[in-house]
Amino acid sequence: MGLSRHGHWVCATMSASVGRKARFAEVIRMVDDKRVSLSGLTETEAKEFHKIFVTSFIIFTLIAVVAHVLVWQWRPWL
Repeated sequence: MGLSRHGHWVCATMSASVGRKARFAEVIRMVDDKRVSLSGLTETEAKEFHKIFVTSFIIFTLIAVVAHVLVWQWRPWL
């Protein structure tokens, strides 16, 4: 047994249980505030990921087109 923050005697297991519930409630509030999707990303993080993904795809496609043009000039395959 021990004193709580407010000077009341509280059983240690009871205060631990209350602490876990408070932390759980805080996590739920954070999840609600951030609007986490099934992927685990917030909307802002998802938009950032999408922007990077699209940019990387465009760069990859441009490199592939340049490589195909160079190979075509070296040895046409049709």
